[in-house]
Amino acid sequence: MAAWLYGHEAAWLTIGFMGPRVQVSPSRIRVPDIALFSRESQPHSMEDPRLLVVEVISPEDTYSDIQVRVQDYLGMGVKTVWIVDPWTRTARVCDSLGWRECNRLEVDGTPIYAELAECLRRIAG
Repeated sequence: MAAWLYGHEAAWLTIGFMGPRVQVSPSRIRVPDIALFSRESQPHSMEDPRLLVVEVISPEDTYSDIQVRVQDYLGMGVKTVWIVDPWTRTARVCDSLGWRECNRLEVDGTPIYAELAECLRRIAG
């Protein structure tokens, strides 16, 4: 997933980070798998809203854990969260419209996208 997003940084005018520490509230820090920022508004800190956060589900993650994480990210101003589950080979786009399962993950209003099948092939290695 990171390789796909990083490979499109120049075309999308974005910059990505793997595993950044993100302060989502005064008392809570999250560490998403990937965070993607617009180069036009590069953040001064990891408290600034970003375009996209990607979470790849781990075996120990629960639905409740993921739901709280998504709420944290959207609540701090992240435009879109992608949740990828490599075990069920599914993904969800989470944004102001809600959660929806997708084969093509997108960030509404931008050229940013990822084809789930291609990303899963890369994860499987």
